[in-house]
Amino acid sequence: MPAVSSSAIAPAVQPRSLFDSSRPSWTTPSASCGGPDRTRNAIRSTRTTFRTVTDHFRGVGDAAIALIGHRPLGLMLYGSQSRRDAGPGSDVDVLAVVERNPQSLHAGDLSVVCYTRNQLVAMVDARSLFGWHLRQEGTVLFDDCDSFQALANHLGPDPDQTLSLVRRFSVVLGASVAELRIHTPRVTQVAAYLLRSAIYAVSFKSGWNTFQLEAAAAHIESPELATYVRDKSGRAEVLSAIEDGLGSLCGPLPSNEFGSITALAVRMLSEDPPLGALAVQAIMTSEDELDYANLPVPAL
Repeated sequence: MPAVSSSAIAPAVQPRSLFDSSRPSWTTPSASCGGPDRTRNAIRSTRTTFRTVTDHFRGVGDAAIALIGHRPLGLMLYGSQSRRDAGPGSDVDVLAVVERNPQSLHAGDLSVVCYTRNQLVAMVDARSLFGWHLRQEGTVLFDDCDSFQALANHLGPDPDQTLSLVRRFSVVLGASVAELRIHTPRVTQVAAYLLRSAIYAVSFKSGWNTFQLEAAAAHIESPELATYVRDKSGRAEVLSAIEDGLGSLCGPLPSNEFGSITALAVRMLSEDPPLGALAVQAIMTSEDELDYANLPVPAL
């Protein structure tokens, strides 16, 4: 399918109703949620909480549905495109609500992460940063089943809890020498995921309420940390710099008593499934981005 170019998304325009006569074809309601009347009500209730879709987003919905392969229960744009501060190289980030098979999908500039409704509820219950990101900055493209209404109950992130979890999860960075020869780029991606969460948590703790990474890092007087998060080179020195950044924000990082990420994953998949799932992500051989739909999302 053709890539969605971030440069094709224009600056902000006046939002319009999703249920007016000119709405694009991808807003046709899903039959699984009761048809047009239910969808119309879902959109009305959502409009008071989230930004509504604008004309220049209509191609994003089509592209996301094509990438997923079917119409999901709901779509939400988030990140820089939704905040209207995207640069020329910014990705187009979309969250899809699906009934089953959560996964992350990518095509060109378009990234679609598919979560179930239960995962959204778990984000709210855990007061996750990502759930709050969606609550504060997401733009609903459509919502056939009131799926995004769960986010309206989010009480806001708990920065101390987030930092504690980031520190606990950072044990997955304890790779063996043999693993680092193969998996340094992937371990660096996981480390960057953790550092990003720590940056947001520390900035929130000091009263800064934004998910613009560079602004948050500058607010905590550590702008270089955003550079490390953005670095996609997978170099060992970047991993080392990220670990140092995590230590500065979260305190001393725990050591991996099992000696390798593989051994940690085997042990933790039964004892601590979120930690085990993150360890598995760190030693996958895929060159794709992390599968965010199967990371410990409720926690972070």
